[in-house]
Amino acid sequence: MRPVMGTLGFLILFLFSNPLPLSLILSILPVLLGEYIRLVSASSGERWQRAYTMETHRVVKRGIYSSMRHPFYLGNFFIISGFIIMFNPPLFIKVSFIFFASLYLFVLAKFEEMELTNKVDYKKYKEEVPFISFNIRGKINKDGFRQEIITIIILVIVYCTGIAKFFVKRRLL
Repeated sequence: MRPVMGTLGFLILFLFSNPLPLSLILSILPVLLGEYIRLVSASSGERWQRAYTMETHRVVKRGIYSSMRHPFYLGNFFIISGFIIMFNPPLFIKVSFIFFASLYLFVLAKFEEMELTNKVDYKKYKEEVPFISFNIRGKINKDGFRQEIITIIILVIVYCTGIAKFFVKRRLL
């Protein structure tokens, strides 16, 4: 479901895009920040912890997970925001994307928490650690990088697509 939504979102942004030099430059920071948060998150958890299921086997409490419960979703939000800036679609698409991305990520996080609430140690963790925080602690390791390599490749491809769209739209290629 997630890859399908990501692909659909990309296609909508691409079709309605109007990238500008400033939007290409300004988009770099949120995309890099989002991927950095994802890398730190992947490095904080168990090896190959990510899967496209809602099933969780244990609560990760170290690294960035000691300062927020949902760092991957925060990272995804920054990446989505960066691509919205880069592709520079009409305002109604920008607002719609931010709204639906926020709602989607919040709902995913809440489903995760409902499943985890049955685990005894999660209740205490939930009381001690905020939902989202900008206190990004942790370091990147090779397992985290390995988990994120596909995402990094996709981010580079999407960014290159935005740059190509800019040049084609202005007939510079």
